[in-house]
Amino acid sequence: MEPDDADDRVEFDVDTGVHRTSFGQEEGDLCFALVDAIATIEQTDPIEVMPLGDSINMDALEQIVQSSRNTCTLELTLPDHSYHVVIQSEGVIELQPTDSDRRFTKN
Repeated sequence: MEPDDADDRVEFDVDTGVHRTSFGQEEGDLCFALVDAIATIEQTDPIEVMPLGDSINMDALEQIVQSSRNTCTLELTLPDHSYHVVIQSEGVIELQPTDSDRRFTKN
């Protein structure tokens, strides 16, 4: 994956400090999109983000979202990565750093 490709998938709203990306409806799409977004924001390799599974049950998260198509909004905090995350079952992920010093913008 080229870095520019990843940057194009994660939008940043400078007014709200929210990073936004989308995910497909296939199994694994949500987890991949979440890891990819964090890696893009932190300008790191997605492999470095993989310990995300140590702090959240990604399979359970996928099942909740897939079972409630277009009817569910989940909010969670990822303490290991310092993000407040909103996942909308219609395929949108919003991430906002919980520490104001960690706000990242696209270069």
